[in-house]
Order: sequence, then C-alpha cells, then structure tokens
Amino acid sequence: MPFLDKIQRWAEERPHDTAVVVAGRRLRWAELRDAATAAVPTAAAVTVLAEANSVDFAVKFAAAVAGERQCAVLDPTWPAALHQEILHRLG
Repeated sequence: MPFLDKIQRWAEERPHDTAVVVAGRRLRWAELRDAATAAVPTAAAVTVLAEANSVDFAVKFAAAVAGERQCAVLDPTWPAALHQEILHRLG
C-alpha cells in the first residue's frame, strides 16, 4: 500500500514527530512503524477491522495492509448480522 512507504520514510526522517493522536493517546512515527512491523507476523492475508478509532486501530490497519495483505474496515456500529454477512462474503 502506497502510504506504508511514507510511514517508513517519516519514521526515519522525523521519528519523534506525532503520527497519530486519538482520545489523548499519541504515537510518534517511529512508534507507529515499529508497532505495525511487530504486528505483521500475526496479520492474516485478509483482515476485518470493526472497531472504534484508536491508535491501536492505526497500528492494526497498517499491519493489515502490509505486503500483499488486504483489510476490510467495517463500521463498528453496524448490526452484528451485517458484520456476519460481510465476513461470510469475504470467505
């Protein structure tokens, strides 16, 4: 995914600058890169994320789209039946 190279670049050029802030939690560029890199080995080929915005979501998303992986982002407020239908379609 094209933005992942930007995360890497900014982590190298400005590792201590803020990358993500959600609800008072903050990740710097190097922290985002390092956390996403650490999460990649456990990321599935197709990941479904259905959770509220958070710095953890940013990390999970970056890991979920690394390499040839794909990520479906679902609204966590959608009904459970809709989530299940989408999961079923993704196979």
